[in-house]
Amino acid sequence: MQRLLRRKAVERGVLVIKILFALSILLLIAVLVSEAIDNSLAGRTAVATLDSEVKAATTEVGGKHSRKDAKSDYSRIVKTNLFGPLQQAQTQKTADTPVKPVNKTPLALIGVFLTVGEEPSAIIEDQKKKVQDVFGLGEMVFGEAKLVSVKPDRVEIERLGQREVLALDDTPERSSSAEFKEGVAMISDTEFVVQEAELDKALENLPLLLTQARAVPYFKDGKSVGLRLFAVKPGSLFERIGLKNGDILKTINGNAMGDLSQAVKLFETLKQEKSIAINMERDRSDKEVHYQIR
Repeated sequence: MQRLLRRKAVERGVLVIKILFALSILLLIAVLVSEAIDNSLAGRTAVATLDSEVKAATTEVGGKHSRKDAKSDYSRIVKTNLFGPLQQAQTQKTADTPVKPVNKTPLALIGVFLTVGEEPSAIIEDQKKKVQDVFGLGEMVFGEAKLVSVKPDRVEIERLGQREVLALDDTPERSSSAEFKEGVAMISDTEFVVQEAELDKALENLPLLLTQARAVPYFKDGKSVGLRLFAVKPGSLFERIGLKNGDILKTINGNAMGDLSQAVKLFETLKQEKSIAINMERDRSDKEVHYQIR
C-alpha cells in the first residue's frame, strides 16, 4: 500500500513539472511576440515622423534657406539607409578616372622575303630600341603585333584589334642620304644598300667574282655549318658589302651555303629580291647583315 502511494505521489510531481514547463514556454513566446509588435510600431512611427518632417520642409518658402533645410532632412533619410547602400559616388569616381593611353612601339619595315617554296617573312625594326628581327606570318612582332600579310613592298600587322601597314617607303631615310661608293652604301655595320645595277654587273662575270675571295667549308661538331672566307681582295664587292676574312657565312635568306659557287647561285636567284639577309659568325659571335637592293 505504501508503495502505491509513493508511486502516485511521484506521478503527480512529474505532472506538475510538465505543466510548469509548458507555462514557461507560453510565457516566453508571449514576450517575444510583444517585443516584435513594439519594434514594428516603433519603426512605423519613425517613418511616419520622417515623412511628416519631409512634407513640412517641402512646403516652406524661403529660397536657399528652405532648400538647405530640405536637403538636411533628406540627409537624415540617407543616414537611416532605408533604401540600401547608395553607389552613386563610387560610380562617379570610376567614370572620372582617366584612362591611360597605350604607347605603340614605332615599327619600320626593313625588308621582305618572298622565296618560292618558303614561307614569306619580313625584317622589322623596333625603332625605339634600334633592334631588328625576322618574323614569319602569324608570328608576334616584338610581342605586341601579329604579322598577317607580306607583300613585295609592304606588310600588314594587327595590333590592338586594328590593322596597320608598314611599307618599305616608310623606313628611315638613312639610305637616301648615305654616300654610295661603287654602287654600295654602308648604313651601319649590319645594314647596306646595294644598287641593283652594281649587283647585276658583278654577277655577269662570275669567274672574276669568284677570284675576289676564297672560301672553304667550315665544320662544327663534325657537320658543315657554312663557309669560312679568306683572301678577300681589297676593293672587291665582297669587301664593299662588309664581308671580312674569317667570317663564317651560314645562310642567305635562310638557305644554307655549302660552297662559294652555291652562294653565288643563291645571289643569282635573289636578283629579284629587294632585301637579302646573311647570317654569319664573326669573332665567335653570330650576327645578321641586311642588304637592300635598289
